[in-house]
Amino acid sequence: MATKTSSVYVRLEPGVKESAEQVLSALGLPLSSAVNIFLKQVAMRRCIPFSLSLPEKHRVELGQMSAEEVSEALNDGYQAYLRKEGRPADDVFQAMEKDLGI
Repeated sequence: MATKTSSVYVRLEPGVKESAEQVLSALGLPLSSAVNIFLKQVAMRRCIPFSLSLPEKHRVELGQMSAEEVSEALNDGYQAYLRKEGRPADDVFQAMEKDLGI
């Protein structure tokens, strides 16, 4: 096994580190070993060793939401409106028609 002589310092969100450490601990793998494995794969493959993509858009039907969830979503939308955040209704409806293939 090669002697480890280099150090890497990274700044990351505490929650991300803690979540990752919990998963890695369950796998019996220290964080430093996981980082070492990742960097070795980058070097061998000359790319990121997994696919990078945005999550699919999550559609929720009104019938699947509780009354509290509907109320919260409406309140969030209203608060965004008061902060002058958002888009014109015509733009929203055009985007919805495109997404739904109408």
